[in-house]
Amino acid sequence: MSVLRPLRLLPLAATARSAQVLLAAAIAGATPALAAEAHVHGKAVLEVSLAGPSLSVVLRGPAQVFFGFEHPPTSEEEAQVVQAALDALRTPEASVLQLSPTCELESVAVDAPFSAELPRDAMAVEDSHGEAHEEHEHEEHHEHEEHHAGAHHDDDEEAGAPEHGGHSDLEVAYGFACTEGGPESLTLTAFSAFPALERVEAAWISDSAAGSAALSREATRLSLELP
Repeated sequence: MSVLRPLRLLPLAATARSAQVLLAAAIAGATPALAAEAHVHGKAVLEVSLAGPSLSVVLRGPAQVFFGFEHPPTSEEEAQVVQAALDALRTPEASVLQLSPTCELESVAVDAPFSAELPRDAMAVEDSHGEAHEEHEHEEHHEHEEHHAGAHHDDDEEAGAPEHGGHSDLEVAYGFACTEGGPESLTLTAFSAFPALERVEAAWISDSAAGSAALSREATRLSLELP
């Protein structure tokens, strides 16, 4: 791979804005299911926009696809998993996609729901299992009292309790500068880097055409030209 000039780490909105605007009609018209696609584990969305020499690629999906879970890391092991995934996403040509050598990576913007940094309470558990055990015994001591107190506030607890029960999504946007026109296709290699990824709904648009395709481990090539 050729040596790249220093990347510009751009705000996600600035990097993906043109792609999102140009792709709106293609997604709504060519593949209506893409626009309405819900948060589904194992699935992601790929949006590709080619305008002149500029190529924008946006990959978006549940955090489960990239990390294997959807909550902030609670152990050193989970923190390492998150960091490894974020590092992979920041090096797309090695872990996410393959393009023509005439396209050079210019920018990367990752919008993740959480970082690899452990929360303070999780760090305390990692540092001292003895303290964690003591705290657990303390909680058990008051379990009966808390049960009665909680019985009067079932609705409030239900509304805000499951810290890890919500959905978390991740989005990464890449900007490429291409010469000799644009690439005729790209190959999505993210299936190897992220084992939980099973299917990708892809949509693309260029100066003269637009299309869509479903990608999987058996079909990783996205043509950027009409048949």
